[in-house]
Amino acid sequence: MVHVAGDIDLSSQDGLRVALRGGLAAAPRHLVLDLSDVQFCGARALTVLAGAPCGAAGGTTCAVSGLSPVMDRLARCLWDASAPTRYPSLSHALAGIRAA
Repeated sequence: MVHVAGDIDLSSQDGLRVALRGGLAAAPRHLVLDLSDVQFCGARALTVLAGAPCGAAGGTTCAVSGLSPVMDRLARCLWDASAPTRYPSLSHALAGIRAA
């Protein structure tokens, strides 16, 4: 799990990329990005999350939890089927992973 807090905007999106790469470095089976403590998430950051290098390359399934209602609506509009699965909370994400 990668827990992200604060603001994710143009000036911090590179840090988000580094956190994603760090979370994927050990090639886990699943990776959850917990954004429940994110106060602001710009549209460019949603693009970074949608482009997370998960799936076929490393076999890691990615999920995002804790998106605010506004961020969730934007993700629903901007992301395609290859983007991380969205869950309302970390507990929902963990339950979804266990059920898969």
